Amino acid sequence: MNKTYLKMLKIGTFVSVLLVLSGCDLSLFNPKGEIAEYEKWLVIFSALIMLIVIIPCIFMAIIFPWWFRESNKKAKYTPNWQESKVLEKFMWGVPIAIIAVLAFVTIQSTIDLNPKKPIESHKEELVIEVISMDWQWLFIYPEEKIATINSIYIPTHRPLKFKLTSQTVMNAFFIPQLGTQLDVMSGMENVLHLIANEEGVFPGASYNYSGAGYSDMKFKVNTVSEEEFDQWVLTQQAKNSHPLDWDKYQEFVKETPINAPEQFFHPVEQGLYLRVISQFFDLNQLKEHMHMQMQHLHSAQ
Repeated sequence: MNKTYLKMLKIGTFVSVLLVLSGCDLSLFNPKGEIAEYEKWLVIFSALIMLIVIIPCIFMAIIFPWWFRESNKKAKYTPNWQESKVLEKFMWGVPIAIIAVLAFVTIQSTIDLNPKKPIESHKEELVIEVISMDWQWLFIYPEEKIATINSIYIPTHRPLKFKLTSQTVMNAFFIPQLGTQLDVMSGMENVLHLIANEEGVFPGASYNYSGAGYSDMKFKVNTVSEEEFDQWVLTQQAKNSHPLDWDKYQEFVKETPINAPEQFFHPVEQGLYLRVISQFFDLNQLKEHMHMQMQHLHSAQ
């Protein structure tokens, strides 16, 4: 009977592990961009170096009770034992060394992975303006005068500059296989630099709880060659039948569709993105702030 229970326990444990792992998103360990590749190895390195402490602790938690069991006559009973200089040096020295290494890696990676830091390249970066809405994502290509909903097209090996803001509450923009999750907030702009190294279709989504429909705030990232991207731009510009202006934008704001379909627009009203940000400004307060700054500047002179 005990063997039956033990077998059931093993099977139950195995099934439980499978169920837990089935909910894991392994996109972080399948990077398709330079930033995501850096972040993957940063996570792996940090985990491995911390195992230096974890594995010995697990080992000792098993060996010590077994060795010092009552029936083991070989175990030396030392009730008056107080200290060991060697053991203390090991117990303090290893954690301090690990903390020092992790501190260095953290500082260096924070500098390297600064989302506002442009990616070095001989190619001109592609600017995409991102607006988080309930419950969809609006993407604007200001130079190309194209806009899309819940879908973007980007070229490989070309730096990307995402300018992020929100129409409503705070949200989080994240393309796991390209790297770096960043918050978006109304009335403010955040900047994120990324790059894609491989072609494919990658998932992007909202990664911050913002209401009932946030779990369906997903979008597709279509990564194509530069030639295909240029052709896509020309195709969208040739349609010229779905303009996006402020009035049309307000329709999206009033509607709150969940699982909104992919949509494409051209032309796009110039300055629409900045108009979305500025609608949250108190103009009188802004003028007063600028006046105070000018007074302070004159007094300093």
